[in-house]
Amino acid sequence: MISGAMNAGVQGMQNGMRGMQASAERLTQATTTGTTQPQAVQQGLSQASGLDEITSAVVDLKLYEVQATASAKVVKTADAVLGTLLDTMA
Repeated sequence: MISGAMNAGVQGMQNGMRGMQASAERLTQATTTGTTQPQAVQQGLSQASGLDEITSAVVDLKLYEVQATASAKVVKTADAVLGTLLDTMA
C-alpha cells in the first residue's frame, strides 16, 4: 500500500516535470518566433493568437508545477508513514 502511494507520487512528479518542460518549450517558441510586428501583419497573423499561446503555456506551466508539488508531498507523506511503521515494529 505504501509502495503504491510512493510509486504514484514519483510518477506524478515525473509527469509534472515533463509537463513543465513541454510548457517551457512552448513558451520559448511563442516568445522567440523572430517575426516582427510588420511581418506578422503582412502574413495575416494576429497578435492575439501569440498572446493566447503565451498565456496558455504559462497557465500550463503553473498547473504542472502544482502537480509536481502535490506529488512530492505524497512521496514525503508515504515516507513518513513508512518510517512510523518501521519504528512501531522495531
